[in-house]
Amino acid sequence: MSGKINFDVDHVIASLIAQDQPFALYRLPNETEPCLIMQDDMNLVECQSYDELGECSGFLMAPFALSKDAPMVVLKADKYICGFSAITDFFQELSLSPAFSAYSSDTSAKNCAEEVIFEGSNESLWQEQQQCYQADFATFHEALNEHRFDKLVLATRRAFIYQPFKAFASFMKACKLYPKMMVSLVHSAKTGTWLGATPEILLKGQGKSYQTMSLAGTMLSSDEACQNPNDLSGWSDKDRLEQEYVTTYIEDVIKPYALDIKEQGPYIAMAGPVCHLRTDFEFTIKDDAVIGSLIGKLHPTPAVCGLPKEEAYQFIVESESINRRYYSGMLGPINLEGQSQIFVNLRCMEVKFPKPSENNEKVLALAYAGGGNLRQSQCHLELQEACNKMRAICSAIADPTKGE
Repeated sequence: MSGKINFDVDHVIASLIAQDQPFALYRLPNETEPCLIMQDDMNLVECQSYDELGECSGFLMAPFALSKDAPMVVLKADKYICGFSAITDFFQELSLSPAFSAYSSDTSAKNCAEEVIFEGSNESLWQEQQQCYQADFATFHEALNEHRFDKLVLATRRAFIYQPFKAFASFMKACKLYPKMMVSLVHSAKTGTWLGATPEILLKGQGKSYQTMSLAGTMLSSDEACQNPNDLSGWSDKDRLEQEYVTTYIEDVIKPYALDIKEQGPYIAMAGPVCHLRTDFEFTIKDDAVIGSLIGKLHPTPAVCGLPKEEAYQFIVESESINRRYYSGMLGPINLEGQSQIFVNLRCMEVKFPKPSENNEKVLALAYAGGGNLRQSQCHLELQEACNKMRAICSAIADPTKGE
């Protein structure tokens, strides 16, 4: 992605968010150019069941757990633009429209403040969240030790404050940092604003040819055990067992839907500051009309939930202190020009911009992460793993003082 911009794209993005204009800006893994989906009106397609997804087309945004406050929606592709130059040309044209100019001059002047403050994390909130995590870990670990579950995924989040927050610049920085990940910036009134860079495919394909993966086990990318992608000898029994659980689950789910299943792995896959154990699956689907049903069976995978899946899902919803919302949910283009590329929403943050009427320049960002807990898990190590994962998205936040 290259090209010079002679206007402030972040100013346009901020105004679109303030107006609750639904849009999804994303860059697929191993692609060089981003795509933009924008819906003309505010009436998103809201799905009550996964089966409905087979008939939808646009950009999917689905939560970990369906609720009134976090519905599963599809943004219609009333405008579908691919390529950096085409997207910035569109934003420039939009910025010159009378309606945008009138709105912009009234409400967005404070986004151009000269003073730049990078405040980092809110330590008091983080201390409180660590205490919640420790309490949750004890509850989860007790259930594991009682052999009610083989695995439970525990999530946490950390609050960061930015002034200002450059959404487009951060998206572009994430694209540069993570060429092999799905990078996205999505907004609607129903979902809020989410920025992320995820390494995990839930379901990808077109026609009858599809792919999925199991992704579990985590180490720092700098660790010596991550340097050879085919040498797993340096990985702990806990990580390898966690990966085996997820792989077996994926195999069992896709078998009724698939023909000619090809499996590759496990191998070590880099994902920014961390690396994971990964196994890839390629298969031919028996009937493309059941795509929605297959998505529903895969989501949430044991990589973000646990085993046995349904019981673990219910336990997490009832016992976890935080509301995950769209973290560990799903997102991506679905049935768009004959293709679907749905990803698990990992390495992400929810960005809460102040309303124009609040006369406040500070932006609150909630970074989410989680980790798989087995009976041999230790609280401090699991929390450290979650913090390492958060570094992926936090490292992508553009610092205006450095010209990013």
